[in-house]
Amino acid sequence: MVDGCTRWKAWRTVILPLVLPGIGAISIFSFLSGWSEFLLVFTYVKDEAYYTLPVLIYYMIGEYKFIDWGMLAALGLFYAIPTIIFFSTSQKLLLRIYVGGIKR
Repeated sequence: MVDGCTRWKAWRTVILPLVLPGIGAISIFSFLSGWSEFLLVFTYVKDEAYYTLPVLIYYMIGEYKFIDWGMLAALGLFYAIPTIIFFSTSQKLLLRIYVGGIKR
């Protein structure tokens, strides 16, 4: 405010860059907790058309007798791809660590 900034510009140039890594970490953790939800879907959803990937992988493994390993590998890869993409796009945001302020 002393240098002639408005409240919006002060928030955008000082506060926002300091909290963005925290927001990125929280978004990754919340995405992963929602993406890997198993217990809630396993307990309440009984129709196979609405299974999520963790429950589908669980039912594909079954009792370890007749496992289609190719389908299981494809589902595992399909399960991991969104997480890898989300992490790789937000990795630059997570690695920005500021100790103090930002000087431009």
